[in-house]
Amino acid sequence: MPSDSPNARFAHLYLVLRFDRGGPTYDESDVSVVSAFHSRAAADADAARLNVLNESRRCRYVVRSVRVKDETPDAHAEHE
Repeated sequence: MPSDSPNARFAHLYLVLRFDRGGPTYDESDVSVVSAFHSRAAADADAARLNVLNESRRCRYVVRSVRVKDETPDAHAEHE
């Protein structure tokens, strides 16, 4: 599994992604961004909840980080 450790120098959001088919390969239409959180813990909890809730479906939920690209110079300071 690839590392998803964010760089501390940047503001991040944590995305909950849904993979619809559960196969070894995916088409872009098989992946959806479900939600975004400022907290990794909140994103992990939501992904876990959704995996339990949708256990019978052929999908899974994972969390990935993404850097926030903002033109505001102090955008990172707001999330520290």
